[in-house]
Amino acid sequence: MDPRLRPRSALLLLVILFAPAFSCGEKKTFGSDADSDADTDTDTGPETCDEQGATRTVPCGFCGEVSQVCAEDGFWHDEGECENPGECEAGSIGTEACGTCGERERICSSSCGWLEWGDCVEQADAECTRGEVRLDSDGCDRGEVAAEICSDACRWERTEECGADCPGEPRGVGTDAEEICIPGGAFIMGGADATDVDDDPEHEVIVSPYFIGRWEVTNERYHDCMLADACALPAGGYGGADVVDPARARWPVRDLTWQQASDFCSWNGGRLPTEAEWEKAARGSAPDRRRFPWGDEPPTCDQAFHEGCDLPEDGTIDINPDGASPYGVERLAGGAREWTRDFYDPGYYAESPDSDPPGPASGDSHSFRSLLGARLTADQFPVLTGRDGFGDAEDGPGVRCVRGVEVP
Repeated sequence: MDPRLRPRSALLLLVILFAPAFSCGEKKTFGSDADSDADTDTDTGPETCDEQGATRTVPCGFCGEVSQVCAEDGFWHDEGECENPGECEAGSIGTEACGTCGERERICSSSCGWLEWGDCVEQADAECTRGEVRLDSDGCDRGEVAAEICSDACRWERTEECGADCPGEPRGVGTDAEEICIPGGAFIMGGADATDVDDDPEHEVIVSPYFIGRWEVTNERYHDCMLADACALPAGGYGGADVVDPARARWPVRDLTWQQASDFCSWNGGRLPTEAEWEKAARGSAPDRRRFPWGDEPPTCDQAFHEGCDLPEDGTIDINPDGASPYGVERLAGGAREWTRDFYDPGYYAESPDSDPPGPASGDSHSFRSLLGARLTADQFPVLTGRDGFGDAEDGPGVRCVRGVEVP
């Protein structure tokens, strides 16, 4: 026997056993009218009576009773409210969703009260959990996705057409938490610096749409995560002091281990970016091959801080107004180094897939990305394709998060 049928069969057996007791009188009312006056017959109107002043008791609601009196007008009228009307119709069966994608049942007893719920029976062929949402690329052009939701029948149903833009809305709560949509599609990854071997070969990569933080995560935002007991104090001494210093609240957080950066992004409802996502946000769509987020020319002090610029007393995230990438992502250069989700492998670009590359499957360190040139002249400033790796327990980088795309 199909195990999904057993609880219902047991309930039906209870119905048979209770059947002789299910007659609760001549009259029943149902639904939202269960507690209404019982002196009106829904088919024939008020019932007539012959003996003025006579009384009787009649059924009402589910298994309830109400007293009636024969009035001067020759009709039976209620003398009070329906007493003990019950909560269900005797013998009826109720169902509700349970578990991941299951259903359970209960029976209404002869006294019109619900018995205990039966066991939860999971749907054997369920695809998903009711209400779950995801992005799916099936049937879409490369770099496009469509939003889907898990229906009451535990099946994926598409809620919108394929598109390159980010489904949903970017966050915009305060300057420091603002997000930018990076549309799906191709960009040119690697190959901007002939002296670096780990960014070769240059290759075209398709990336699905995603939201990315406009700015690096600030000390203030990271401190909020600490107050929620979801993040630990930055591992490095400089970052640990900065994160609790009100004067540096809007400076980028630094000295995080890879796990600390990942923990913050999880608490913030996202994850660390892949190297491909970080680099596309910095470079723009194909066929752009720019060397820096703002273009091909070495930076001015308004684009990125480097040697020769006056060290600002205010190190807030918005001190380089002209340094944004083509999408408007800021401080990808001259700010904190930033952890990515990928393990670091200097030879990975030679074997990277051409759609949503996830990075190496394993490794001894994770990659970080940034254009950090505080001790370099403008002509020595590093290009946006530069890569490097840190051991997971090492501190130094900060963090920028992405959200919204996990294509199956």
